[in-house]
Amino acid sequence: MIKMRFAKNFVMIGLLGIVCGLTGCSSWKSWGLGTESRSKKLWEQKAPVALDTKPDTRQAQIDLALAAGRQLESRLDYPGAMKRYQEVLVLDKKHALAHHRMAILATRMSATQQAQEHFQTALSITPKDDALTADYAYWHYLHGNNEQSLELVKQGLARSAGY
Repeated sequence: MIKMRFAKNFVMIGLLGIVCGLTGCSSWKSWGLGTESRSKKLWEQKAPVALDTKPDTRQAQIDLALAAGRQLESRLDYPGAMKRYQEVLVLDKKHALAHHRMAILATRMSATQQAQEHFQTALSITPKDDALTADYAYWHYLHGNNEQSLELVKQGLARSAGY
C-alpha cells in the first residue's frame, strides 16, 4: 500500500514537471530545480568593464565610468568601483552622484573621514536629494550622532512627505 502511494506521488510529480517544462512555466525555477537563466550567467561572468575605445564626449566618459562603478559595486569590488567614481570626479568635481557613491563605498570600507567628506560635498551640491539625505542620516545614526541624524530626517520630511 505504501509503495503504491509513493509510486503515484512520484508519477504525479514527474507529470507536473513535464507539463511545466512544456508550457513554459517558470515558477519551478524559483525552487532551484531548473538551470540558471542565460542572462544571469552572463551577468555573473567577469567581463571587462571598460571599453577598448574612449567615448567621444566628456559626458559619455562620465556615464561609462558611472556604469562601470555600479557594476563593480554590485560585484563587491569596492576599490575598483571607487576608482571608477574617482574618474568621474576628475572629469566633474561637482558630480553629486559620484560623491554620494564614494561616500557609501567609503562607509563600507570603514573610511569614516572620507565618507563624511563625500557626504558633505554631495549634500552641498544637491541639498534636496532625498536619497542622499536619507543615506547621510543613516550614516550619522550608525556613528552614534543621533542629533544630526534626526535633524537630517526632519529636513527630509519637511521637504517631501514621501521622504
